[in-house]
Amino acid sequence: MSNQTRYGSGSHLLLDLLGCLPEKLTDVSFVDDVLRALPTKLGIARPGSVNVFRYQGQTAQEWGVSGVILAAEAHISIHTFPSTARVFVDIFANHDFDVDIACETLSGLFRATDQEVTILDQGLVTGQPAHQLDTTALNSFEFVGSLNA
Repeated sequence: MSNQTRYGSGSHLLLDLLGCLPEKLTDVSFVDDVLRALPTKLGIARPGSVNVFRYQGQTAQEWGVSGVILAAEAHISIHTFPSTARVFVDIFANHDFDVDIACETLSGLFRATDQEVTILDQGLVTGQPAHQLDTTALNSFEFVGSLNA
């Protein structure tokens, strides 16, 4: 284990909410409202437009509501699964935000009975702040593959 200082460039929360209230999971307007309010509550600046829609999978049980808001250097996505009473939330910001407030707020809004939390420290490097890294190699990135595959 290195004794060097570790630096990160933002927080990334993956939140699985369990035992959620079914009527919240089917309500497009509710998910839209949550996505519009959450960035301000978490200190995420310059939120962009919200995109929320109801989706239907290949079976009758595979359906729900999905939504996303993109902000300057951040995003929040919500995916509901009414048949299993679950919600999956993904929040990334290039700065730290209060993960506890995010978890408490979302758990309360969706009336979750339990939650699973994963927190990632994005851009984590050892010994040098991310804004001082040599990114020359990243500039030569080449996309290989097809988006239509």
